[in-house]
Amino acid sequence: MQQNNLYNCQAGIERLYYHTQTGQPIHVNELDIDSDNELDPDWLKEQTNLLIDDFDDVNEGEKDMMRLWNLHNIKFNYVPNCQFYNLCEMFIVEQTENMMKKNLFNNFILHLTNAFDYGLLTAEQMLNLNDLLHKTKDDLLLERIEKEKQAKDEKNATLMHLPSKSKSKSPSKRTSKLNSPEKINSNHKLNKSS
Repeated sequence: MQQNNLYNCQAGIERLYYHTQTGQPIHVNELDIDSDNELDPDWLKEQTNLLIDDFDDVNEGEKDMMRLWNLHNIKFNYVPNCQFYNLCEMFIVEQTENMMKKNLFNNFILHLTNAFDYGLLTAEQMLNLNDLLHKTKDDLLLERIEKEKQAKDEKNATLMHLPSKSKSKSPSKRTSKLNSPEKINSNHKLNKSS
């Protein structure tokens, strides 16, 4: 017996296994590959972005917010409404930096407000998410300021250790170069040729 068939035929019983996401039967050569862990394949991400680009009645900020939210939702694959609060918390923790770069905070607050209107969030959960959003944003800003300060301090430290560019030459060195034998000989040759 081949090794792959041995896995399928334990104790003389042949079993047929199925992919949990697609419902398709698993072939013998696919038994060692667990493709069910890939919840966010590249084609699905591209398709999502293309579909969002087709919207004409929303601005670019709303499209960017939809992209971030949909890709996050695809990645973690939360389905029931009771997990919506956890999904929002994870989104804030992971995507606050991207929202800062694209200035999407108002769009995210609008998204949370819509979720509240449809009964996915309670008022207390809205306040908690808002507090978490502002705390995460402040932490990222402080971290950025500290990094800039460290970079500035390192730059100043390296500048202090570098020799200065405008060196004043001592008079003894200047006179020694002017009166060097090579300089006298070259001046003498110039005078002779003229």
